[in-house]
Amino acid sequence: VVRREAQTAKLRALFPSYTDKITFVVIPDITVSGSFDAALQGVEYVIHVASPLFSAGEDLLKPAVQGTVSVLKSALKAPSVKRVVVTASALSLVSLKPIADGSVIRGMYLLCFIPLHLLRDRMDQREAEDNETDFTINKEALPSQPGFVQYHASKLASYKAVLDFQETQNPHFEIITIHPVHVFGRSLVQESASDLGGTNGLLFQALMTETNAFGHYLGVHVNDVAVAHVR
Repeated sequence: VVRREAQTAKLRALFPSYTDKITFVVIPDITVSGSFDAALQGVEYVIHVASPLFSAGEDLLKPAVQGTVSVLKSALKAPSVKRVVVTASALSLVSLKPIADGSVIRGMYLLCFIPLHLLRDRMDQREAEDNETDFTINKEALPSQPGFVQYHASKLASYKAVLDFQETQNPHFEIITIHPVHVFGRSLVQESASDLGGTNGLLFQALMTETNAFGHYLGVHVNDVAVAHVR
């Protein structure tokens, strides 16, 4: 699925050996309910990887949440679908607001998209495997928050939407969510320096500047994340 017809030629050029095995569907707005209905007929497995990165002035919640729900609702109308795999994030498991009590911070925070100075502020909090995730988001205050907070909120909200869908709709298919940390690796679509963004952009920035605002770059390779989705 692509948003613009012009994208198909570039993708076909990247995978010349598979051109006879790939078909494209153009859906300009994935948040529109029913937009995937026709595309999913006869499909057995769905991999949903579309979710926005932060861009000043843009709403991240709507495309992250409604885009995911749109895919799931269309899958309900396709008896052939056996499994839907959704790209979530490690941040989907971490509450936005501080965790009360305790004095130990566990690996989850160290692996997430959270700047080091915020980690220091949270060193008196406890994050453990059995903590309940608080999905509360102050939507009114969110637009004034830093970009990484808005991104965090979008991943939290979209994952909650998946959980709610599973509980209320009891779908005929399985839903799998994958929660990677920073994903690094070659970008096949990058043609110039201006195309460098996302986590690769953060890594490049860390290599090329004297100061690293994020303090850490623990992560996973894009090839491993791709294999996890397929498996």
